[in-house]
Amino acid sequence: TIKGMKMVETMAIARFLAIKCNMFPNDPKCAWAADTCMDMWTDVINACGGFVFAPEEGKAAALEKFLGCADRFLCVASERMTAMNWKFAAGNTCSVGDVAIFTLFANTANNSECPLKEQMSAIYAKYPNLKCGLDCLLTKNELHLKSRACYAF
Repeated sequence: TIKGMKMVETMAIARFLAIKCNMFPNDPKCAWAADTCMDMWTDVINACGGFVFAPEEGKAAALEKFLGCADRFLCVASERMTAMNWKFAAGNTCSVGDVAIFTLFANTANNSECPLKEQMSAIYAKYPNLKCGLDCLLTKNELHLKSRACYAF
């Protein structure tokens, strides 16, 4: 609830907060890039849930789907950054697109409790141009990351 208004839907709330915090690009092309990062992030999180809650006989296939989905997300963002000569996922300033990439990183590749840390670290290593956004957000969130409880995901 924000100022008495009950809000639902994760991505709608994320967009609201991104606009409110000046992390949603004004340029239409950059806004589109940020939005696609957020939409692809949703696909990755859904695939992660599929893996976490898969029956034992379906774990391998669900893991493959999750890792493939994560790789595709990061590949699309990285290729767009290269093609557009952008420093960040949706332009030349840190935006909600980078936050989407960062939250996945912080909860998997940068999380000592994550059982998929090695696999996710290897995927992130394939896309070195994401490092600028990750470093920016690691710095901004350093205290939170050091003080929060760690869970598997």
